[in-house]
Amino acid sequence: FSSDSIARSPSADLDFNSYTRNPVSSSTAAYWISGEKGPSVPGPSDWTSKTSKTTYSSDTTASAPNILMGSGGGLGWEELGSTATETTGYVGGGYRTPGMVTTVLYKLNFSTDGFSSLPNFPQYQRHTGDALGNLTHGYWSGGTQVPAGTSPGSTGHVAGTVIARFTYSTDTHSNVGNIPAPRKTVAASGNATEGYLFGGIDGHPSGTASWHSTAIKITYATDTSSLNPSNLTEYPRNGHTRASGNTSSGYVVAAGNPGSNSNVFKFDYSTGTQSTPGS
Repeated sequence: FSSDSIARSPSADLDFNSYTRNPVSSSTAAYWISGEKGPSVPGPSDWTSKTSKTTYSSDTTASAPNILMGSGGGLGWEELGSTATETTGYVGGGYRTPGMVTTVLYKLNFSTDGFSSLPNFPQYQRHTGDALGNLTHGYWSGGTQVPAGTSPGSTGHVAGTVIARFTYSTDTHSNVGNIPAPRKTVAASGNATEGYLFGGIDGHPSGTASWHSTAIKITYATDTSSLNPSNLTEYPRNGHTRASGNTSSGYVVAAGNPGSNSNVFKFDYSTGTQSTPGS
């Protein structure tokens, strides 16, 4: 972050090939959760519940305890949203293969690398893609949102606007507002006071839908959201774009049009403006 430089670290390579993994991080390690192993259309052997852990101090990756699959079983997870405190990761939403929409939320204890179940969301949070949070609350925004208990075959793919807040101290959910436009598969980053949702799509890629270059700001103190005045220079046309950052800037990685681009966008929280430091 200090130099906006990018370098490959071969010693940190993941312990098996996969994609659509779900990341969450403490200040000392990154966790890469579940995803698909297959090179093409996934089948039963191509999904995994495995978790890998990358330790920053040594730039090494090793296997960690598997994520829970919940009632009804399943083979793996996609499009989970994740946020964290210093001690705990919170991973939820998304959907479980084969094709099961869920409302689950899991807790990842960084000291033990173990997962445990938390109370379910009041609605499905499929296609969320990312989440935000500070030291007291996590926020899951947009995604394909329909009430819990809706038939999985009738959930559709339209993006939602609900901001679902989870309070860490009480393990409780509440829907606290709406983002100004429907979005799903967003990338997200933020600091202690505010978070930003970058890009995303408002419907299903194979139907009538548009990708967006907007940034949506969520202010934690008031649980309110607003469109940022300036957009990204390109829209991240990729359903699996992710973001990370520090207290001053967010970085949207592999975000370009077409989706094969490898651009890195840097978003300055204090000015609400973007630059492109590299690829």
